[in-house]
Amino acid sequence: MKLRKGICNLCGIGLRQEMLVSRISRKLDILKEEQLEIRKEIESNEQLGEEVIERVRAAATPSEFDKFKGHVAKIEKVTSLLLGLSGRLARAENALMSLAENSNPQERVSLLGYKII
Repeated sequence: MKLRKGICNLCGIGLRQEMLVSRISRKLDILKEEQLEIRKEIESNEQLGEEVIERVRAAATPSEFDKFKGHVAKIEKVTSLLLGLSGRLARAENALMSLAENSNPQERVSLLGYKII
């Protein structure tokens, strides 16, 4: 009797493992497709950006074009900073969600401080 229960438990565990592997494989396929779409969007945006730069270069004076390039560089820096902060916030929120209720209160307060700032 005990042997049957043990075998059934092993079968159940094996079935759960197969289901998990299947789900992970599907999720990985979806993520790969999304990554490919994002790469295509990046290439399209870069091409559009180059076209805008060429149009501005053709229409503007050299000093105006230099100002334009300066503004674009500043926007790129701000965007990069915002993406970095967004990633940090997401990591802090994930860590906060994964903390158990009985975890260290100081650690919880520290993570909440990230979120508030």
